[in-house]
This record gives sequence, structure tokens and C-alpha cells, in this order.
Amino acid sequence: MASFNQTYVSVIPIAVSDSAVDSFMKHLSVLCSAIRKSLRISG
Repeated sequence: MASFNQTYVSVIPIAVSDSAVDSFMKHLSVLCSAIRKSLRISG
């Protein structure tokens, strides 16, 4: 049971960081497109 817990605990942070990176990249692309739009409007 202890080995199962260790595996579980070591897998969770990887999954969390992976999803965090994924959402961060999505935010980044949305932000970039918003900046491009505002630059196009002002420029």
C-alpha cells in the first residue's frame, strides 16, 4: 500500500503541473491575439 501511495503522490504533481502549463499556454495565446488586435486597432 505504501508503494501505491508513493506512486500516486509522485504522479499527481506531474498531472497538475501539466494541466497548469496547458492552461497557461492557452491564456498566453489568448493574450497574444488580444494584443495583436489592439495593436492593429491603434496602428
